[in-house]
Amino acid sequence: MTTPRPLWKTLSLEVGSIVFAVLLALGANAWYQHVQEQQLVRSVLANIRAELTHNTEAVEQALSYHESIADTLARVRFSEEPAGSFDLQGVWRGAQVPDFKDSAYQTAVVTGTLALMEFETGSRLASLYKQQYTVEHLFERYLEALLISPGDPERTTLIVGMMAGDIVLGEQALLGSYEEMRVFLNE
Repeated sequence: MTTPRPLWKTLSLEVGSIVFAVLLALGANAWYQHVQEQQLVRSVLANIRAELTHNTEAVEQALSYHESIADTLARVRFSEEPAGSFDLQGVWRGAQVPDFKDSAYQTAVVTGTLALMEFETGSRLASLYKQQYTVEHLFERYLEALLISPGDPERTTLIVGMMAGDIVLGEQALLGSYEEMRVFLNE
């Protein structure tokens, strides 16, 4: 004949089983949530890679034009001819700001996906997009400077020459940063 187990042993076994099942369910849920978050991060990084490709092409296209402006205006600035005698209209086809995209990065920030990434990845992305923002807004700063000095051809030529030189340097640095980020993301 078997002796009945004491009530405390039976109760302990049942409570232990329930606690174990709850902990197992919580662990499975945490694992599933982590898998979902990593899929989201991979998706966002794929979109950022596509955005980097687009931005690289946009900067490369604008860079050749900006280099030609900078070279032409540097020759004018260091020539014996007065800057006012140079026909800027023959070279200038507008600022031609690269068509920068940042929606994938902004989505990562707004949705909190950036916080789910490894710190170094998020930090590098933030720095890269800040650099892109800086280059993009160089155009605005120089255009504001041009508006301050209308009717002064020498000053206009000087400002546009400095603008083109700074923009070329900024775009070249940005292309290097895009390439570094592409290599980093593909490691």
